[in-house]
Amino acid sequence: MRDEQEIELIDYLIVIWKRKGLIIGGTLISVLTALVVGLSMPKIYKVSRTLKIGRLPIRATQNVYVIDRGGRVRPPPTSSDMRIEGPSLVV
Repeated sequence: MRDEQEIELIDYLIVIWKRKGLIIGGTLISVLTALVVGLSMPKIYKVSRTLKIGRLPIRATQNVYVIDRGGRVRPPPTSSDMRIEGPSLVV
């Protein structure tokens, strides 16, 4: 006869099954706490962008699109159309 007592997988499963209320309850409390904290925090979005103001060289205008004040996107300027009139954003 063996003096050592082996622990089987079923023994662990029985303990987990007995403590299922504690496991489920702890999980639900954690999820609800995270939900309350997440929804109660103010929504803060921070964006930063650095724009270089100056003239564009002709080779730099190949993939440039102009967004005018109305939010309309214009195609890249050609070499004869290098002047941008009015407030615009070059991206």
